[in-house]
Amino acid sequence: MTEQDIQNAIQALYEATADTLSSSDDDYLTRRQLINRALHRWENTPGYFWDSLWAQKGDQTVVAGTSAYAAPANFRRPGGFVDLYDTNGNRAIRLRVVKPNDAQALDPKAQLAYFTGDPINGYFLNLSPVPASGDSYIGYTIKYNYYKKATEYTASTSVSEIPDPEYVIHSAVAELWKNDRNMASYQSSLAEAEERLKGMQIAQFSEIDWQDNSIPDAGDGFGY
Repeated sequence: MTEQDIQNAIQALYEATADTLSSSDDDYLTRRQLINRALHRWENTPGYFWDSLWAQKGDQTVVAGTSAYAAPANFRRPGGFVDLYDTNGNRAIRLRVVKPNDAQALDPKAQLAYFTGDPINGYFLNLSPVPASGDSYIGYTIKYNYYKKATEYTASTSVSEIPDPEYVIHSAVAELWKNDRNMASYQSSLAEAEERLKGMQIAQFSEIDWQDNSIPDAGDGFGY
């Protein structure tokens, strides 16, 4: 569902009209802010790492003398191991990811990875020890899963990763009613939004049919 679709739905629910707003209209821009606020409430629901916000990075290679590699702009946190794939596309090395302060306390010769940075200046993947020109894994492809930020709505054609956009629709409408001090309509729209959130929470923990859902052994570590 695009931002325009969401804006049209808000207009229908709040104004009871099929008329559409211009993307430069003040009301349209105000509602965009409300939409994104609702998106971030979903994104930051305590205790949830939404399936639709997991992604993979895999377009960098190990360079001799380079220990830090820029993480994606939408990076929030790592999702497990960092894998190095050889030139034949086979996983050759699996690196354990540790916290930056733990990396300082471990054996400097131990092969591992850690992430540094912040939301303002960006994040970096760090390989330890620093790859040297004679290392067998120079040129290997770096791959890792990571948890990303939700894509904000910034234009009429924008789409985001939220599984049920009806949540942001009813959340935005609830805020509009609250600003009007129409508490009955506010409570009704808020309840609908909460039901939509509950539905996404249930779907998040629904098992995949006919699958063994136990967590497999991660293996023997890296280098196998």
